[in-house]
Amino acid sequence: MKNIITKVVIGVLFFINFAVAQFGVDIKVSDTTGGFWGCVEPWIIYHQGIFYVVWVSDYTASFDMHIYFSKSTDMGNTWTPSVRVDDASYPEYCLYPSLAVNPSGTLYCIWYKGGSSPDEILFSKSTDGGNTWSPSTRVDDASGQFCGQNEIKAIGDTLFVVWEASEPGGGWKCYFSKSTDGGITWSSKVQISPDTLSTSPRIEILGDTIYVAYMTYYEYYDIYLSRSIDGGSTWEIMGRINDVSSDEQRYHDIALTPEGVLCCAWYDWRSGNCEIRFSKSFDGGVSWIPSIRISDTTWSQDPMKGEIRMNLACVNENLIYAVWQDDRNGQWDIFFTKSEDEGITWSEDIIINDSAYIDSVQWVPSLCLDGVGNPCVVWSDGRSGLGKMHIYFDRGEFTKIEEHQGKPKNLSFTVYPTILREGMSVKFQIDNVKETQEKFSLQIYDITGRIVKSFTFLPNTQGRITIFWDGRDNSGKRVKKGVYFCTLSIGNYKITKRILFLK
Repeated sequence: MKNIITKVVIGVLFFINFAVAQFGVDIKVSDTTGGFWGCVEPWIIYHQGIFYVVWVSDYTASFDMHIYFSKSTDMGNTWTPSVRVDDASYPEYCLYPSLAVNPSGTLYCIWYKGGSSPDEILFSKSTDGGNTWSPSTRVDDASGQFCGQNEIKAIGDTLFVVWEASEPGGGWKCYFSKSTDGGITWSSKVQISPDTLSTSPRIEILGDTIYVAYMTYYEYYDIYLSRSIDGGSTWEIMGRINDVSSDEQRYHDIALTPEGVLCCAWYDWRSGNCEIRFSKSFDGGVSWIPSIRISDTTWSQDPMKGEIRMNLACVNENLIYAVWQDDRNGQWDIFFTKSEDEGITWSEDIIINDSAYIDSVQWVPSLCLDGVGNPCVVWSDGRSGLGKMHIYFDRGEFTKIEEHQGKPKNLSFTVYPTILREGMSVKFQIDNVKETQEKFSLQIYDITGRIVKSFTFLPNTQGRITIFWDGRDNSGKRVKKGVYFCTLSIGNYKITKRILFLK
C-alpha cells in the first residue's frame, strides 16, 4: 500500500515538512578516471559537519584496484583531492571498502585485498581527517582462500568488523572480529553464520548486543540474522528474516531506530519479478512482522545481474529512509523512498541521479544521514561510460519550518496503556483552541497499514480530548492480537504511537 504522505514529523530536536523529498544536482566526488572501470564501490559517512567517502578505482592501470578517499566540509558542494588509503602492490588488488569514525574524528577503513594467497581483510586508520593513513594491518586470522564483502562499525575506540570468507573445503561463511584498542590488535575470528553458503554480512550495534544480517542458502536464498548479547564473544543464529522463502531474497541491509526497533529491507523475487520488501522486529530479532513491499513497482531484474547494495537509515522511530538501485527503466538508476510512520506506508519512489542516458549505469549506492537527519547518498555513476565512471553525491533537502506552522501550540499526546488487554485511553490536550480550525482525527492501523478504526472530531472549548478504544474495528469486530499504530492528525501535522494489543 503505497501513498504519498504530506505531513510534519517530530524529529529528535527539529520539525521538518516532508511535502516532497528534494534532491539537488549531482556533485562529482572523485577526481580519477581511466582503467577499465574508473571509480566504483563508494562508502559514505558523516561526522560533525564533514562528509567522508572512500571508493575503489583502477585509474592507474586496468584492474589495478586501490582504495581512495575524499571529504567535504561544505555539505558536499566541494570535495578534496583524492588520497590513496591502501598500500597494496600490483598484482594485488583492493575491493569493498567500508568506513567508520569515532567521536574524536579518527577514521577507520577496512577492505578486501586479493591477488595474493590467501586473501585478506585489511585495516588502516587516519588521525588527521584522512590526509594520511597508517600502514595496513590484517584483521582476519583466517586460513581461507577467498574473502569478500565486509563492514566496520566504531563505538568509541572499540571497532567491530564482519566479513565473508571461504574456508578450504567449508564453503562461504560470515565471521566477526573486534578491536578494543583502536585497531592495534584484533580478536580471533568467530563464525557467526550457519555451516552453509553465507555471504554479505551487514552489522548494527545496540549496547552489548550486536546484530548481523546475511544471505544464506538452504533450499533458496534467504536473509538470516545472528545476534550476540555479550559483545561478540558468542553468537546465536536467530533464523530467517524474510517471511516467504521462495526463489531469491538477496542484497539486504539492517538498521536500528534510536528506540531499538530492528529494521531490514531486501530485494525479493517471490512474485517472479524483483521488488524491495521491508520488515521489522520489536523483540531483538526473535520475531519479525509480515513484510511489505516498499518499492512502488516490480521489475524483471536478473537476481544475479551485477553487484547490488540496499541501504536503510532510521532518523527516529517514525522516519526511515531506503535507497537502492534497479533497472526498471532499462538502465540502472538510484531510487529512494521514505516512511514517516515506522514503516507502515512508504512514499512514491524517487530517482536520485539526474543523469538520463540510455544504457548508462548508476551502481552500488551508499547512504548516510547529515546532522539534522537528511539523506545523503553517493554512488558509482557511468554516465560517461566504463573507464570514466565517477563517484557522485547528492543530498536530500527537507525544508525546515517553525513549530507553530505545523504543530499546534502546547499539544500533548498520550496513549495509555501501550500494551492492551481490553482497551486503551487516548488522551491529548491543546491550548488556544480558538486558534485551531482544523478537525482532529485518530486512526488505528494494523501492521499491514490497513486502517482498522477511525475517529474524527473537533476539540471542546477546553481543548481536552479523551478517546477510549475497546479493540474493535470500524465494523464492530474485535481485532486480532498483534502490533498496531495510533496516528493523531491535525491538519498537516501527524504523530504516530505504537501499541501492542493482547486479546
